Amino acid sequence: MILTVLPRARVEVEEAMAWYEERRPGLGSEFVSALHETLGQVLLHPRRWPAIHGDVRSLRMRRFPYRVHYRVLTTTIEVLRCRHLARRPL
Repeated sequence: MILTVLPRARVEVEEAMAWYEERRPGLGSEFVSALHETLGQVLLHPRRWPAIHGDVRSLRMRRFPYRVHYRVLTTTIEVLRCRHLARRPL
């Protein structure tokens, strides 16, 4: 499967990375590493996590309070959002 990160999710990741990097140098990179680990799990088992709204699925990141929202298409996994847990749900 091909993993596609939509522009809105990219912006959310960049904002989170910058915020963490301001707090402590290197923490932004740790956030990105945790995200890559999460996306790797999605690629290995795309249908493992339940649908939360229509065909949108969600997986919580380890260590950081974020959820990755995605959907599984025929040959592609679309990452829709990377949302902080304190924000309103989709």
